[in-house]
Amino acid sequence: GGSPEALEILEDQTFPSIDEMTHDWYFWRSNHGEFAPHNTYTSSDLWNSAWKNYGEVGDTSFASWNFAPTSTCETACVNEIRVDYLPPWFSVSWQFASSTGAYARYQAGAPHVDQNGSHLYADTIIIQRTKIRTIDDVGRKKILTDTGGEALFVAQGKSITGRWKKQDGRTIWLDDAGEEFSLNPGTIW
Repeated sequence: GGSPEALEILEDQTFPSIDEMTHDWYFWRSNHGEFAPHNTYTSSDLWNSAWKNYGEVGDTSFASWNFAPTSTCETACVNEIRVDYLPPWFSVSWQFASSTGAYARYQAGAPHVDQNGSHLYADTIIIQRTKIRTIDDVGRKKILTDTGGEALFVAQGKSITGRWKKQDGRTIWLDDAGEEFSLNPGTIW
């Protein structure tokens, strides 16, 4: 379910809260085997309808991230990345395919596929280190995504260490020299 803390924050905002609990007509539930709440979806058409119905509220401008093609790794390439969330079911690995320049995602030792059975791939992987704390007796977690911290960027077989921070409501990724990191065009995970 929902986070009481998040719902309270949304109530205090100047923009309308478009969520499944108060505006369920902008969402649908999938019956392809996912379990609630992980089977709730919307579409661009439905979001555009919500935008039209509730008006343009607040500043809608944003600054894009920097994008630039990353050259392919020649030596000391990163061929696999492992992230163990909750072993074994949520142990994730990304395996580099030099033929495509992308990383294939595996979960619990098997290919991670979408509902059509297609293997999931990413051109750039960003790992942000955060602090997490328990916020209530139910065990809900607050993941501190506004404090900044260490980051690892992986693309085209190369890995670069750096940092992340929140600035003007969006995450900015910086290399070790403090310059904004340019993301490889394509799918970012």
